[in-house]
Amino acid sequence: MRLLPSFSRQSVPFSDFGKLVLVMLAACALVGQTRGEEGDVSKLTALEDEKHAADILSASAGQMLKFDSLEQLSPAAAEVLARHDADIALHTLRKLDADLAAAFGEFRHTLGLHGIEELDAAAAAALAEGKAVLSLENLRSLTHVGLAEKIAAQPFLVTFKQLEKVEPAIIADTLAAGACGLALPAIVALDHQGLAKKLVSDGQKACVFEKLTKLGPVAAKGLCGKPCSLHFKALKAMPPEVAAEFAEHQGVLDVDRLVKVHPEAAVSLLGNRGPLDLGGCDGFVNVGQPVPAPVLVAVAGHQSSLTLGGLGVVPADLADAIRQRTHHTFLPHVHHITVDLARGLAGIGIGADGVRGNVWLTNAEQVELGAIPALLKMKPIKNPLGPQGHPAVILSSGLRSWIPAEHSRAIENNLAINFDNQFGR
Repeated sequence: MRLLPSFSRQSVPFSDFGKLVLVMLAACALVGQTRGEEGDVSKLTALEDEKHAADILSASAGQMLKFDSLEQLSPAAAEVLARHDADIALHTLRKLDADLAAAFGEFRHTLGLHGIEELDAAAAAALAEGKAVLSLENLRSLTHVGLAEKIAAQPFLVTFKQLEKVEPAIIADTLAAGACGLALPAIVALDHQGLAKKLVSDGQKACVFEKLTKLGPVAAKGLCGKPCSLHFKALKAMPPEVAAEFAEHQGVLDVDRLVKVHPEAAVSLLGNRGPLDLGGCDGFVNVGQPVPAPVLVAVAGHQSSLTLGGLGVVPADLADAIRQRTHHTFLPHVHHITVDLARGLAGIGIGADGVRGNVWLTNAEQVELGAIPALLKMKPIKNPLGPQGHPAVILSSGLRSWIPAEHSRAIENNLAINFDNQFGR
């Protein structure tokens, strides 16, 4: 019987061999840990050393580098990072001088300088001469023509989250003429037709102006060049010559923050071919005076959903124009249903039909004496139930506590008056 060979005395004892394996595994783990730390740069606050930058590159080949905490970066380290083969995002780097900008001159991918709010002329020039694709979304001013030309030539959407003004005019001309898409959500004044057209782009994305307080007529014309959704969250005034440009705009038009809209401006805005949220309607409604006839015609003729904001009181003639509409009408600031409003919605004159669309009075909390009997004279339109429901005046169910029980029962038996929705009970 042949025995298995045993280790010779010169062989490494098993216990020592085990120790050797453990040391090797520990070394591998340490290398891996080091590489992992180099690859994860999110918590790095300063990068001054070229070797450190090189180690980061070797551990991050082909991966985007996101520096979420980096505040200090030397030109020497930046020149090493510029050899990276993927995008670099510097979210917290606040200062960029000409030397640091020039260090990225040969970088050929996207350089996200999202912490930079201001650039001097030398730094802007250095960035303009570089090969990187630039993202400067928090820049507060753009005055260097060369940098504007470089950014405008980038064939994708460019967003400036903090840019409130685009001046001088040559900068606006440059951005308007370039291949880039453009978003300026913080802009406060707009009076450049080409820039307005650029903001609308192909109309596929809604334009939301959070801070715009001044809009010129040529810019308004540019915004209306294509069907699109326009939302003005801070615009309080719109002169007739500006409103005229929206007379045939196609798409959503949200101007609910307007104050005291002039009747002529209201007529133009009511020509919008799409949903309209119009504020300041108390500008064309004066208690005791008739609403201008062109406004009444425009209200009745508007073919999409309509919100008439700023109206606490709706006179009978305006209510009658609303009655003729075939779409949704929202009266969000009517808290008190008057007899005049009820008469107008029920139809003024013998044989008049009731509302042809849906009139929402869901914020009404009180009712003038005699208003519900006047409203109950409404004759339902015998239209088939469709996507908009039955043509009806829609009240809040909370109003039941303000009206007699017999009126509630009568409303429930009238197809032209509903509680809470347009589809009946």
